[in-house]
Parts: sequence; structure tokens; C-alpha cells
Amino acid sequence: MRCFYNFIYLYKFLSFSIIFFNFALTNSASSFDKHSDGLKLFNTVFSIIKSEYVEDLSDFKIFEYAVQGALSLLDPHSTYLTQTAYQDIKNATKGEFGGLGMELTMENGIIKVISPYENSPAFNAGLQAGDYITAIDNKLVRGMSLTESIEKLKGEPGTKVSLKIYRASVGVIDVDVERAIIKIAPVKASVISDSTVGYIKISMFNDKAAANVKKEWLDMIKANPNLLGLVLDLRSNPGGVLLQAKEVADLFLTCGDIVTVKSRNAETNQSFKASGEDITNDIPIAVLINEGSASAAEIVAGALQDNRRALIVGVKSFGKGSVQKIIPLFNGAALKITTSLYCTPAGTSIQAYGIVPDIIVPEAIIKPIDKKRAFISESSLTGHISQKQVKRDLDSDERVNRSEIALLFDSAESNDFQLLRAADVVKSMSLYKKTITE
Repeated sequence: MRCFYNFIYLYKFLSFSIIFFNFALTNSASSFDKHSDGLKLFNTVFSIIKSEYVEDLSDFKIFEYAVQGALSLLDPHSTYLTQTAYQDIKNATKGEFGGLGMELTMENGIIKVISPYENSPAFNAGLQAGDYITAIDNKLVRGMSLTESIEKLKGEPGTKVSLKIYRASVGVIDVDVERAIIKIAPVKASVISDSTVGYIKISMFNDKAAANVKKEWLDMIKANPNLLGLVLDLRSNPGGVLLQAKEVADLFLTCGDIVTVKSRNAETNQSFKASGEDITNDIPIAVLINEGSASAAEIVAGALQDNRRALIVGVKSFGKGSVQKIIPLFNGAALKITTSLYCTPAGTSIQAYGIVPDIIVPEAIIKPIDKKRAFISESSLTGHISQKQVKRDLDSDERVNRSEIALLFDSAESNDFQLLRAADVVKSMSLYKKTITE
């Protein structure tokens, strides 16, 4: 009788929670026979847990664990979201949430950092894309689900969490991060490179990204009508809302495909196309990406690259080419499940491969060359021909040069090697365009 009761309980739970065992909820003998072995296995394990496990777990908790286990084994991005985790995701798309401020995934049972958000606690503590979190407050991550790990990373603003990080270049390091309310400004804009190049950085694709990009550009070009081009910075952008990625790419394209979303059923495939308005009026664009550029950021980069609207500068992106659907459940929780893969306009799936830049520019540190060592010049050679010259104020010239060097290397822009190269690319494209049109 108890076994029969457990079966009915499981049957009801599966029907309410839309769990992905994909069997027809009918009373027909053929339907039951089709899945009887699986149901028998589950019910047997359920009964053993109830009678033998060291702790007394509620029926619902066991079912919830079963859902978490089933989803975690599908792929790194499918997961069961508790009520709190589900609410956090909804807050994140609005641009404000609590925690450390980084996008995470699961890889081989370990939490991997896709990218920290700019100026977040994680970013300021030095966490990098590709870092592995092996322990949280001295508790090993292996064996935890992604949702469980994220729950442990959260806490009251102002409190600290201790992390053990494995980084390939240095090994294991300890990092303490102070939690905070994360307020993300998804878009920042400025004029760089001697006020000749526009710069827009998108930190994440929340539900305001496209509108903010359009506003920032229109304000910028109105104040600086002679800009040579634009650098669109998608570095360390972990993604976000798919439709926002489509809308952002659409701002710079007059025609062509943006992205194709392919699912298991061909009938549900979607293709997004440009609407025909380029707000920049076809000025040169360079798009910056790095290993922390993922998902929606890769959609934009791939669309502009394949449509030959921009040159991609930086290093290969993260390679998250999958799309997740969030399905709310009856209990306030939700399922996040991978439903499709996306392809760039050229038909390339970047899943686990990434976007390859047109111009590879690694991250680097810029510093002036030490010129204290002695140099030989014409005037130091014996018997050189001398001519009378107008005397210059060498001290004054030297002071000017030193001030220029200080200005150059104190600038955040100038210390960003990838950004400098992207600005150079924009200038070169502008010069080439001007040459062939004259």
C-alpha cells in the first residue's frame, strides 16, 4: 500500500512540475508499460531513501532532489531554481541584485567563472573569467549543485565569503570577497582617442540594453558629429536576454540575418533579421571581445562579423552557444532548461568554440621604455659637421615631453592595450574608407 501511495505522489508531482521525463500522463496500459521500468526504479530508490537514509526527509524534498539531479546531468546550464534563485534571476535582468556579481557555470563538478561584472565585488577582488571556485567558506564545491553553490555565495551585504580559487596560471589562491547589492549600469559611453572615436561598453544584456545603447550613441554623435567610428566593448559580458542581443545588433545593421535559434524540433526554429536602420550611418565599428564574452555578447559579435559590419578585436570568446528557457513552477520555483542552440548568420554554431576575432589582440600591460641608458647620435661623433641652429629651450621641451608621457600612461584608456588597438582599427578603417571614396 505504501509503495502504491509513493507512486501516486510521484505521479502528481511530475505532472505539476513539468519535469522532463517526457511520458504521457494517461491511464492507458501502453503508456504505463512504456515507462514502467523507469518508474519502478525511481519508486524503489525513493522507498530505500525513506526507510534507510540517516535523516528523515520529506517526500517533497526527495522529489526536489530528484529534479535537481536530473537537470544537473543534462548540461552545465540546466538547473532547478529555488524561489530565491528564481527571484534573483528576475532582479538581475532588471539591473539590480545582491551577491558577488559574477556569472557562473558548472564544469566537471566545479563552479567556473564565466565573467565577473565590471566594478562588482568579484571584479574588484580580482576574480577572472576562467577561474574555478573549488571551495566556499572552506566547504568543497564538488558535489554541490550550481544552485546550492550560488546560495552559499549569497548573503547579507557587508558580510564576507572566503573562496578558494584555482587559476591555471598561478594555481590555488585564497580570495575574500565582501558581498554587496549589485547595481549594474548595463551601458557606459564616452569619447576616446583624442575625441575622435566613440566608445560604448555593454556590461550585460538586461532588458534596457538596446534602448540605452541607442540613447548613448545619439547623445554622443550629437555632441561630436565628426567621430571617425565606434568601439563596441563586449569584454567580460556574460550575456543576458536573447532579444536584447538581437535588438542591439539590429541598431548597426541595415539588412541580413542576426541569429538563428535551432531547437530539437525544426518547426520551432527561429531566425531573427535586421530591420533596416543603422543608427551610426555606416561608420567603422570595432567590437572588443575576450574569454569572458558569452552568450548574448557572442550573438552580437557574430552578427556584426558575419554581416561584415564590424571587425572583431581581442581574443576568442567563451563559447556559450545555447539558449535556456525558464519555466515557472507551481511552488514559486522554476526550471531553467536548455532548449536550443544558436547559430551566427553564416550558419556557424559557436557552442563550446566561441567567436574568433578578425584581429587577435591579447591583454597586455603598457609601460614607457626606460630611456636612461646612453644613446649615440650624430653630434657625439668626432669631426661631425656642425651648423648654427636657433637655440631651443631644451628644458622646456623636455618638460613638455615628460608631461605628455605622464598623461599618456596615467590614462585608463591608454593602459588598456586592447582598447588602444581597437581604436587604431577604427581609425584605419575610417582612413581606408575615405581613401577609396575620394
